[in-house]
Amino acid sequence: LIVPLFSQSDLPHGLTDDEKLNLHLIGVNRTITDPPDSIVFAPAEFDSVAGVIFAWEQYYTLLKQMIKETAESDTAWVVVNGSSEETTVTNELNSYGVNMDRVEFIYDNLNSVWVRDYGPWWIYQPDGTRAVIDLDYNRPRPQDDAFPEDLANLWNLDYYGLGLVEAGGNMLLDGKGAVLLSNVIFDASQGFDPNLTVDQLETYFDEYFGVHKVIITDHLNNDGTGHIDMFVKVINDTTVIVGEYAPGTGATGNAEICDQVADQIANETNGEGRPFNVIRMLMPDNVGGVSYTYINSLIVNKKIYVPVYGFQTDAAVLAQYE
Repeated sequence: LIVPLFSQSDLPHGLTDDEKLNLHLIGVNRTITDPPDSIVFAPAEFDSVAGVIFAWEQYYTLLKQMIKETAESDTAWVVVNGSSEETTVTNELNSYGVNMDRVEFIYDNLNSVWVRDYGPWWIYQPDGTRAVIDLDYNRPRPQDDAFPEDLANLWNLDYYGLGLVEAGGNMLLDGKGAVLLSNVIFDASQGFDPNLTVDQLETYFDEYFGVHKVIITDHLNNDGTGHIDMFVKVINDTTVIVGEYAPGTGATGNAEICDQVADQIANETNGEGRPFNVIRMLMPDNVGGVSYTYINSLIVNKKIYVPVYGFQTDAAVLAQYE
């Protein structure tokens, strides 16, 4: 089932001016631990999930759409700041027709809505348990950065915090021991660690995720984040979607970047040594300086949530997803 999600066009992008002056506060509210003793595997985004975690902080209409779809078959965990907000959100979701039997609330204080970027990652351990892997969020937002550890404590899960400054939107796992990410991870102006080396990066992924292959690509220009999920999506362990711009569209240089990355991935193999099959998908043109993407979608078991914008290209892309 393909679920079109109408996106609001005034999404904030990147660091605020105040945050740019406070990059030294990145990571101040985190616990760093030794890596796990043994890792069975780190699941990919396309693997089966128990549900989706939502941060009730912004874009409430879009969140209600996604919560409603998720709660039809799976659990929608909604992070609110306490019982009063739970009551308010419950009333809103009820009036929107959400199946509240599959909605569970988590109490925590957050800075922002972007749980995709600061939320927990997961590994399976030899005894069959899941454990939380916690990255150092590349924003000076201490409450967001503390959320994975808070969740591990709440759910009584093993917790492993690593010193890698990264964002969830810049990590695509194939579930077979490989990860794809963009080179924005070396960009200090985006809150990342300018002293990070490729060797250190590979060691982090090996020790904390059990991932032995790191594939680094270029990132798009003027897309707000530089994250790889803006134009690349791993949809199974050997199939990768890469964006493609129509002639004369997109920010300067982005068409060429997409083509180069598509060629790069097509000549790569997954974590088991099997070649990737690359499928190209249209990228919408930049409108008013805003970058749009259909590729930054979400697979939730038998549903795919796809952002659409009321553009004439929406229908063709949805048909391609189907």
